Amino acid sequence: MTRPDILFSVNCLIQLQEKPTVATWIGLKRILRYLKGTKNFKLVYKKLHNPNFNIDLYVDVDWASDTIDRKSVSGYVLMFCNCPILWCCKSKTAYLFLPQKLK
Repeated sequence: MTRPDILFSVNCLIQLQEKPTVATWIGLKRILRYLKGTKNFKLVYKKLHNPNFNIDLYVDVDWASDTIDRKSVSGYVLMFCNCPILWCCKSKTAYLFLPQKLK
């Protein structure tokens, strides 16, 4: 994924690709229209003249919130001087481990 601005939307559509509905197609068309309108947008990185710079990491996890498949979604964005340099969004099956009673 090379567009962090559509990361969440694409991840939502991926979950619905097996049985797409009319709403799924509407969402896909909306993303495609957005991409067409922003095709000239780009990330700009400039040479730092100031030795003081900041690195920020934003992380979010949504544990088993999908009521259909109970998958967890996690993601992060690593920012360098307010520009994203690394990002990821993943969906995984949530597991619940319950301790068994000892006999």
